[in-house]
Amino acid sequence: MGKMSSKMNQSSLLQVSRLSLVRPSILGNERVVVRDLSFSMSRGQVLALTGEDGGGMSALAQAVASLLPRGGLKIKQGNIYLDGEDLVRMSPRKLRRRRLAYFDRHSTQMLNPLCSIRQHLMEAVAWKTIDERKSGQNLIQGLYQVGLAEPESILDRLPAELSPEELSRVVIAMALQAGADFIVVDEMTAHLDATVEQQILELLVDLKNQQGLSILLVTHHPGIIEAMADVLVVMFEGVAIEQGKVADVLFASGNPYVKALMGCAPRLGEGRLRLGEITEAERQAAKALVEQHLSSKPEGAG
Repeated sequence: MGKMSSKMNQSSLLQVSRLSLVRPSILGNERVVVRDLSFSMSRGQVLALTGEDGGGMSALAQAVASLLPRGGLKIKQGNIYLDGEDLVRMSPRKLRRRRLAYFDRHSTQMLNPLCSIRQHLMEAVAWKTIDERKSGQNLIQGLYQVGLAEPESILDRLPAELSPEELSRVVIAMALQAGADFIVVDEMTAHLDATVEQQILELLVDLKNQQGLSILLVTHHPGIIEAMADVLVVMFEGVAIEQGKVADVLFASGNPYVKALMGCAPRLGEGRLRLGEITEAERQAAKALVEQHLSSKPEGAG
């Protein structure tokens, strides 16, 4: 694993530098969830985070989106730079102006059941200046953009009147209306059936290709990683044990844990049954990489 400087690389859209996240307990001690993690991604890339459940991917996604729950996960050390600005030390007011959106499998459930789709889209642009609203408030075009047919009939409907697929497209449209050009996607489609999941993910790929959208993606699916991602970070017990270009990590790393992880996970379009399991020997190989990573830190590092 390559080492990175703690200084911001000006060519990066996102750079995570020596980040550690901990979860406090009622006993007063802390459990480390993400440990001394560093990676970067360029504008227009899709960077995928993968690993077993509990590996720290979702915690990292929440930290990047500045959505760590109060009293829960907290940043112990490190920096998260977005467009050269440190999100860890950014004021709440400035955080609200970021061009970043966060989606998980519960995002569509956050829509107000009493408000129409038109009201939700209007709310998404409410923080913009008058000039920005005038130039970017074509709500029908925004719904066309995310692949919704007959958007005129959708605007005045309530969330309960739409399908899960339509709701997923609506929340993406809301993000685009708000001006987001960097999105964090944490298993957003995991609750959808395979066909709908593929359609939503293909939409995200189209938006990336057409608009230069940048995506930080949390997924367990090798097929999704191969189809969407440019860069891959494999996490185990909160540590990045492999990272690099997708082809290099999946097919050239020789890491037995990575091979086992990819082999036992379901692939897009192949159903939800797990195809195998990670052996104790393969898990011990991953633990050895974690120990190697920790022992290679400079003395005095957190």
